[in-house]
Amino acid sequence: MSRKLILENGAVNTHSHVHAIDRGLVQDDLAAIRSHRSKGVHMATLRKKKGKRGNTWEVLFYLPGMKRPTVRLGRVNQRIAETAKRMIESLVAAKVTGHSIDSETASWVAGVSDTIHQRLTQAGLVEPRLVASHGEQTATTGSIQ
Repeated sequence: MSRKLILENGAVNTHSHVHAIDRGLVQDDLAAIRSHRSKGVHMATLRKKKGKRGNTWEVLFYLPGMKRPTVRLGRVNQRIAETAKRMIESLVAAKVTGHSIDSETASWVAGVSDTIHQRLTQAGLVEPRLVASHGEQTATTGSIQ
């Protein structure tokens, strides 16, 4: 059986046998992802990028009506990156369904750095942090735009 392989750059390759594929998705896998989206399952992808200054992580997700937003996490270990992915999936599900976020996700959002919070805001997942009258920033927890 011949299967199509779609690479990140959009190129399509046909292979009679597909074992381990680096940086690509098999056509059947893409159909499964699209099926999950249509059923309301909100998945995110965790991607490790190798660069001159070391490895960095980023989370890609899907929001209806938008291109695929990305939240860059920077140089963190894999466990922290996986936790961020899970929390971002929760934020996406809350945004799409119009529900509020759970307490675990709210406390995670409250505890992230200002840089990560700003990236979540730019991706449309949370509201900007409020500036207190004495100049310190306070987190807005549980709020979804």
